[in-house]
Amino acid sequence: MLIDPKRTPGDLLSILEPKIHCIKRENFLYFLEQEVMRAERYHFYVSLLLIRSNGADQHSLEELANFLSTQLRTTDYLGIIDEITIGIIILNAKSENSQIVLERLKSDFLRAGSRRGPAAKKLAAALAVYPTEANTLRSLYATALKRLGRRKPLPKD
Repeated sequence: MLIDPKRTPGDLLSILEPKIHCIKRENFLYFLEQEVMRAERYHFYVSLLLIRSNGADQHSLEELANFLSTQLRTTDYLGIIDEITIGIIILNAKSENSQIVLERLKSDFLRAGSRRGPAAKKLAAALAVYPTEANTLRSLYATALKRLGRRKPLPKD
């Protein structure tokens, strides 16, 4: 669910990070939970992709988010995980499909980044797929974070 701030009603803008125009962390986790429950109910896959810009500043995160928003389907969710990490929820995508998407996003970003200098070339990414690699929201999130090399737990409800 990519959101175009220019065409979004004002009350929905509250779920977006200012400037970045992707879903705030608490709202992103809510959407992830809803999609995992839907996947369980209808027996399909949900992939969680995490992409971290090693630029580690707000400008790097904005640049990455803006790039990703032009590359994803309108049914995908783009949101903030933390200060330097962006999450993407891809529906109906098995591990193989998600890996292809992830590799394409990384290579396209790095190719575009070569025009912006060496700092734009640093990118870390990981993915996890429900239900094949994780069978709960917590395990999906934890698996993706572990593969990214981070250990920040999912917040308690």
